[in-house]
Amino acid sequence: MSPWTAARASTEQRTLLAWVRTAIALLALGLVLAKFSLFLRQLDRHLSLIATNRLSLLLVVAGGVIDLLAGLAFLRQRSQPDGLVTVVACAAAYAAVYVVPR
Repeated sequence: MSPWTAARASTEQRTLLAWVRTAIALLALGLVLAKFSLFLRQLDRHLSLIATNRLSLLLVVAGGVIDLLAGLAFLRQRSQPDGLVTVVACAAAYAAVYVVPR
């Protein structure tokens, strides 16, 4: 692998990881809002509860979509053969955190 190709591969991985960090932050914020909605339910604030639930769902879905789009962009621009392994690892981590506990 030439130095230019190695540098490009490293850049592509850093970009993917930056998008994954952004997606994780959105997902975490969505989960915090979902927990906050439990607090609002105990206070019997119906309108705030509906808005909080919708916003938390929107943030979790946006995080998942960003993660998926980042992985697809990485696959499209990858310059190394093990790029698919990185995307599959990110998808497995997403599934482990958000699908399995439900």
